[in-house]
Amino acid sequence: MTSFFDVIIVGARCAGSPLALMLARRGLNVCVVDKAEFPSDTPSTHAIAPNGVRVLQRLGLADAVSAMTDPITRMRLAFDDMRVESGDITRSAGAPMLNVRRIMLDEFLVDQARTAGATVLTSTAVTGLTSNATGRVNGVETTSGDLRAGLVIGADGTKSTVARLAGARDYLSVDVPRVFQWRYFAEATAPRDTLWVGRIGAAGYLGSPTDSGLFMVTVTHDRATWRDASKTSDATFTEDICRWPELADVLPSARQVGKHNVMTRGRNYFRMSAGSGWVLVGDAGHFKDPTPGQGIADALRQTEQLAPAIERALAGHGDRPLVDWWRWRDRDAMDMYWLAQMLGAPGPIPPLLLGMLAELTATGDGVERFVRMMDHSLASTRVMHPGLLFRGLAHGWNSNQGDRGQLLRDALTLTGQRLRQQSSSLRARRITKATTLHDPHRAPRTEDAGRDHPRALLGAADV
Repeated sequence: MTSFFDVIIVGARCAGSPLALMLARRGLNVCVVDKAEFPSDTPSTHAIAPNGVRVLQRLGLADAVSAMTDPITRMRLAFDDMRVESGDITRSAGAPMLNVRRIMLDEFLVDQARTAGATVLTSTAVTGLTSNATGRVNGVETTSGDLRAGLVIGADGTKSTVARLAGARDYLSVDVPRVFQWRYFAEATAPRDTLWVGRIGAAGYLGSPTDSGLFMVTVTHDRATWRDASKTSDATFTEDICRWPELADVLPSARQVGKHNVMTRGRNYFRMSAGSGWVLVGDAGHFKDPTPGQGIADALRQTEQLAPAIERALAGHGDRPLVDWWRWRDRDAMDMYWLAQMLGAPGPIPPLLLGMLAELTATGDGVERFVRMMDHSLASTRVMHPGLLFRGLAHGWNSNQGDRGQLLRDALTLTGQRLRQQSSSLRARRITKATTLHDPHRAPRTEDAGRDHPRALLGAADV
């Protein structure tokens, strides 16, 4: 027997369940399908940046999530020998940061979607998409039977089944050059209100309080030079941590809880995110380098914008609101996409970037601007601007910080990256602009097909 809904959402984690909650509260009949049972874990960053916490506040969920962990209100930064401490993050960004393991957060969000009135089907895998006589997607085939809906949403992560079945192509894609390793510790003596973020030599660091009184430590390495996971030992992980002595000092009496976690492969991308009867949200449609920890906040912010677009589409406005949302998603994500690649680049911090960070964080106002940039609340182009580049160049030049020729090469590299960012924004706009979907107020045109189709704009470098 086939069941009918207004919206089917494939994927019940930090994009799917919040979207289901929002749509159910708007009176829509929503079904969420996930192949997993909950509680269950997934390899992912856990940080909910302040911009994501603000969405939870608007949904009325922030207090419950905050009760699972300690709100993070300060940052402790390390850039090689430089040490910086932020002021109150809540004052700078309008909310604290939260860090909750996915095994707890996702179960909570699933329960909230159910409470709002959504139907949630777990242990149910999607095996196909169904479509009507015109080719418009109108449902899914699952291991529990067929489901029909006015719209199918893929919120099923980087390896999205919906994206694969719909033929959604990637663009502006590039490999993540780092390997991420993390462990949890009990009885660490680190302050429970402080996030540790560092880059020392070629290694990156994140230390954070998380739920259940645990403290998470993440170390990243260049993928090209990283030791194989099977050879990672307590001694080598401890050796890595000891390169940041202040971080190591909070762990001597701590004991590891659970396994050593490793994420060895990843790919940054934008993905075609709206088609006839389907939409992709969260990691299903876009993934950026995990270094700035924006994944969960991205999902929450995207779903908050997508919910009213879905309501308009189902109210008779055709697919145009969904394409408009896709365009917004690309505009919203592009600056952080490039910043994440710069922060997660392989090798040590370039001398120019180190000089720019030294100049930026020399004042309390500069530190606050850095915090807001990392929160996606202030564009990196307004922080890492040409004036700061010249100040960073002068800082490195006057302090003999590295090879002066390297400083000039770094300046050319950063300038080239900004030009590529502008070019990428134009390319993304061309792809979304060329997308022609169902519009009930416009007659079909023959020129909508052919060379201007978005797939025709995807070159070999985009896939």
